[in-house]
Amino acid sequence: MKIRVCKVNYRSFRGLKLSGFAEGVKNGLYANPSVFGTPPIAADDYAVVEKNYNLAWTDYKTYGITKKTAYVEATNKLIGVFDTLALYVNSVANGDASRITLAGFEPTS
Repeated sequence: MKIRVCKVNYRSFRGLKLSGFAEGVKNGLYANPSVFGTPPIAADDYAVVEKNYNLAWTDYKTYGITKKTAYVEATNKLIGVFDTLALYVNSVANGDASRITLAGFEPTS
């Protein structure tokens, strides 16, 4: 049987899609402490990175190229957080697609 892990398709997400994915991870991973008891990134720290991304994205949409550098940096920071959390979820889920989905990630097939 194939062991499932978190897909890393979030690396290609931008804008609203990345923001929605971030919200799903927050609602899945941090709302289930009985399954995911010790995430490597605290909920408060995650909330700051997510908020900074959303602000940078909004500024980029509003002001265009003058805010692109901040948006790209915030995007890279958020994706780095997802990479760290995906490794953690993979270790906790141990191939269980239900747990991967519960955390807000998409399991491989």
